[in-house]
Amino acid sequence: YDSNRLQVTTSTPTASSSAYIFSRDDLLSKNEFTVNWTLNGVLYTATRDFGVIWQCATVVTPVPAPMPAADANELLGLMHEGAHISAGVVTRFAHVDMQRYKSLYLCSSDLGESTTLDLVGNTDIIRKINVGSTVQGDVVIDTLQTNVCFSVYRADAVLKHLSFTIRDFGGNIVSFYDHQVSFEVILARPSDR
Repeated sequence: YDSNRLQVTTSTPTASSSAYIFSRDDLLSKNEFTVNWTLNGVLYTATRDFGVIWQCATVVTPVPAPMPAADANELLGLMHEGAHISAGVVTRFAHVDMQRYKSLYLCSSDLGESTTLDLVGNTDIIRKINVGSTVQGDVVIDTLQTNVCFSVYRADAVLKHLSFTIRDFGGNIVSFYDHQVSFEVILARPSDR
C-alpha cells in the first residue's frame, strides 16, 4: 500500500493477462456485464445476474451462497465500480477503511418496539452508539452528548426477562471476541422523572 491506498498488480508478465475485482454493486446485480457466453444452452450477451456472471467468468469454484457473498468491498472502497488489474499497470484504490463499524446499536426485543429503525427495519433499538471517532485498541465509550436515552413504553408493560444484543447497521450481531461490554439501564416510572 502507499499512503493508505491499496495497490494491486498482477504477477503474470504477458500483456494479455488481466483480472477484475468485483464491487459491492456487482455482487448485488446492479451493474451489467458483457459476457457473450452460452450457459446451459442459453446465450447471454449481457447480464446483471451475478450468478450468471460468476459462472461465465473463468473460475473453478461454485458461485458463493447465500448471495451476495461476504466481501471486503466496503473496506477497499469498491462500492460501485470494480477494479480492473492489467499487466504492468498499478491499480490504486481510493482508500483502505480499516474501521469495520461506525455505529453500534444496543437492542432488546424484550422491551418492545421503539421509534428507531436500523437499515433492515428492526425496531427494538434502545440506543445508537457512535464509534466513528475511535481507533483500533481504544475503549469505546458512548460518544453522544446526553448521558441518558429515554425510551417510553406502555404503562401496562410487564418485564419478566431482559436480554440484550449489540448489532451493526445491517442488523447482524457483533462479535467482540471476548472483550467486555457494560452498560446501565435505569427503569423509571413517569412520575419519577
